[in-house]
Amino acid sequence: MKQYCITASVTRVKNLRSGGSRSATKHLPTFYLDPRVQGITSENHAKNIADNILNPFADKKMKIDITAILVDSSEAVPPAEEKPAEPS
Repeated sequence: MKQYCITASVTRVKNLRSGGSRSATKHLPTFYLDPRVQGITSENHAKNIADNILNPFADKKMKIDITAILVDSSEAVPPAEEKPAEPS
């Protein structure tokens, strides 16, 4: 099954009364978007959807860095099967 793997960090900038600014950054847990559910057609499209999920009100004080990569979990290597222990 193909899914878009999304990784992101969010930086919020706070303007100080003294005229400077301060920022704080959080790295978010990785999540996946299913293109069959969201109708995603490209990695750029996946980034736009992730941006709408992470910043639904388009807060200008938030800077979101997003990476979207199409992964195919059907190509994943299955875990090795354990062989039953032979009687001694």
